[in-house]
Amino acid sequence: MKSILSKIFLVSLTSILLSGLLWLSLAGYFKRKGQISGRTYRAGQQIQAHIAKAGQIQMGLSLSGTKSVAFYESNEIEKKHAAEVGELFEAVDTLLELTPPQERQAVIDLQENVREYN
Repeated sequence: MKSILSKIFLVSLTSILLSGLLWLSLAGYFKRKGQISGRTYRAGQQIQAHIAKAGQIQMGLSLSGTKSVAFYESNEIEKKHAAEVGELFEAVDTLLELTPPQERQAVIDLQENVREYN
């Protein structure tokens, strides 16, 4: 009777330990996936922000930049625009690094569109 109870105890303990290990491995997997998802989301948000900022700078140039003396003396607006587009390239590169290989074509197309814009 004692040996049957000890075998049942060992089987139960083993199943509890295996369930715990499975749970820990799944928790680690989903934590990593969540971190990658968060980084991808932030990269997408940065891309949107840089596109909007570059558009604002370009619109400011076309609306009032050429009328100001500072535009002709310092070339400040073009420097701001170039810096913003540079940051946009960095954000797109970050997104490309985070994108799975089978889905990279859309990000590569985005890179090409940014190069054409620049």
